[in-house]
Amino acid sequence: MQIKPIIIFVIAAGLLVGCGSEKTKNRAPVATSSSFTTEVDSTLTGQLSASDQNRDMLMYRLTTEPTQGIVILESTGAFSYTPKAEYTGLDSFSFSVSDGKVESTKAIVSIEINPQQVLFSSYSRSAFSQSADAKPLSTNGREFEQDVVSEQAYDDLLSN
Repeated sequence: MQIKPIIIFVIAAGLLVGCGSEKTKNRAPVATSSSFTTEVDSTLTGQLSASDQNRDMLMYRLTTEPTQGIVILESTGAFSYTPKAEYTGLDSFSFSVSDGKVESTKAIVSIEINPQQVLFSSYSRSAFSQSADAKPLSTNGREFEQDVVSEQAYDDLLSN
């Protein structure tokens, strides 16, 4: 009789089919904290980072706004951050990611806003050549490099 080999084949095939029917457990995505640096009065653009073991498509969401600027976060993780005018120092915001089923814990983005390095000669020439009704040039958030070595550096401005 050949029934035994057929029965063994049917049982083995059933077991193999059953092995592949288990669903993969969905794991929470992981948002990655990061640090960026920018300069006073400059917009920073960047890309936030996250991962998902299931390789699901991720959606990024802002969870805490920055206190010293404005952030625009796209669902793809692309962002732009603009600090308050003339602000220097540290700021941060937080975000999370979702795979559509589970949301990650939040990650923190730290941003250092550095002063702008300015040559004193360029700055003073710009101030001198402004019209009387122009808005004054800002000095906040600037570090001046003293590059004028003699009074004659401004003779061309005084000759008019």
